[in-house]
Amino acid sequence: MTKAAEADLPDISWPHSPKFVMARWQLAQAAAKEVDWEGDIRKGEQPYVSPLPHHDDTICEFLIAWKQDNNGSTFVASPYPLPWLEEQMVDYTGFQPVAV
Repeated sequence: MTKAAEADLPDISWPHSPKFVMARWQLAQAAAKEVDWEGDIRKGEQPYVSPLPHHDDTICEFLIAWKQDNNGSTFVASPYPLPWLEEQMVDYTGFQPVAV
């Protein structure tokens, strides 16, 4: 993203702003590197973003998931535990996004 385009983005404090989502994506990538993500994403695919239910309906938390290209490992970064994925998990970083 160019500096000019980035300057036109809304304030990062709004949880649905592009800057906020990009900051979360950077945190997700850093957490994935702790569990051996090699930094690649399957060709032709983009990270998948999905909303998560939250007790406060004025905000929307979300998870980010993507596949590594070379071996197809799937990485999921979520601010909440996802216990239904535990059987398939190989590793866990305890990813907790911070307010940005």
